[in-house]
Formats: sequence, structure tokens, C-alpha cells
Amino acid sequence: MGSSDLDVQLVLDKKGISNVRGTKVKPYVYSPRGSARKTELGSPIFGKPTPWFEAEERVYSNIGIPTGHIKAIKLRGLPKGVSANDDLVLSLIKKSTSKKIPLIVEPASEDRVMGLLDILDPNQKSKALKNIKFTRSGASDTRFKKLSGDNNEYEAIIDGKKYNIYKEQGEFYADGVGFLGKDFDEVTDFIKSGEFDDAIEYNRM
Repeated sequence: MGSSDLDVQLVLDKKGISNVRGTKVKPYVYSPRGSARKTELGSPIFGKPTPWFEAEERVYSNIGIPTGHIKAIKLRGLPKGVSANDDLVLSLIKKSTSKKIPLIVEPASEDRVMGLLDILDPNQKSKALKNIKFTRSGASDTRFKKLSGDNNEYEAIIDGKKYNIYKEQGEFYADGVGFLGKDFDEVTDFIKSGEFDDAIEYNRM
């Protein structure tokens, strides 16, 4: 890849891709240690990577990959200081959101993506945040679940962080933040927008 390219990985539907006319999925073996023969297609060692060989599968297509066969897009990294990539990332965010293809953002890209989301109007940002999964902590997201006891408290992991809220007279609140929403969807949108964390940070000042 060139210095101004994005480091993007596609998660594909292998079975579906194999059935697309003009498209083939073939083994690919790469020798990272500079052997004379760097690649071998259909190598017998495929599927058994060693310190000397790294095995994977590659898609060869004459017509491109239909978006219906893309299960997710992983944004792994961005070259530092190359602002031209911002337009590419914004385009990726908008297109993945409109096509409802989950966009997985790894830690190396998180700050730039969050900054670009602030450029979008509130409606676009809300839709994009629902489609984006940040992997900063490695913890799996969970839905809100009621905690034991009679205090109407709920807990969930959203974007890798744990959040605690409580229900009062049919609405949801959080200490140090206040009103969050009337249902879990509204609460989740509020948290993903960053306003929950901003309120907590402000109250600590």
C-alpha cells in the first residue's frame, strides 16, 4: 500500500463469494523471510503457518466484490499526518453506514474517526455510531441487564466500557449525568454520542 492508503480489511462471506461468477478463492502462502520463491498458490502447507510461512486465502475477481457479500469492514490504521485520508475515511463511514455494513475501528484509527464523526450532522453521526464498533478495550459489548436487588439499576458494556444506569418513573438516569432517555435505544445512542462521558468528565472538573 502507498503512504496515503488506508489499512482496511474486508470480512467476507466465503461461501457466497465462491458462488459469484468470475470470482475464485485460492490458497496463498507468503514467505516473510525472503526466500527465492515468495508465493505459492495451492501449496501443500496451506493452512499450517510456521515461523517461515504465513498462510491465508485470497479472492481473485474480474468484476469486484458485491457489497452483499461483505460482512464487515475493519479499519486497522491510518498513516500519521496524511490529512488527505480524512476524505477517504468519511466516505468509508458514510458508505458503510448506508449499506449497513458494520465498520470495525481498531485503536490506531479511533481518535481520527471520532474527530471526523464530529463533522457530521447529529442525525448522520447517530446513524454512524450505531454502525461502528470500536475495539479499544477488547471487551465484548452487552445489552443492558437489570442488576440483582430492588434498586432498578442496569448495567451494560458499550464500545468496550461498562455503564451503570437506573430507572425512575419509567425513564433512565445516571449519577453525575442526569436524564438519558426513555428506553434502552435512546440511552445507547446518548452514550455512543459521547455526551455521557463528556458529562462525567465535566462534573469531575
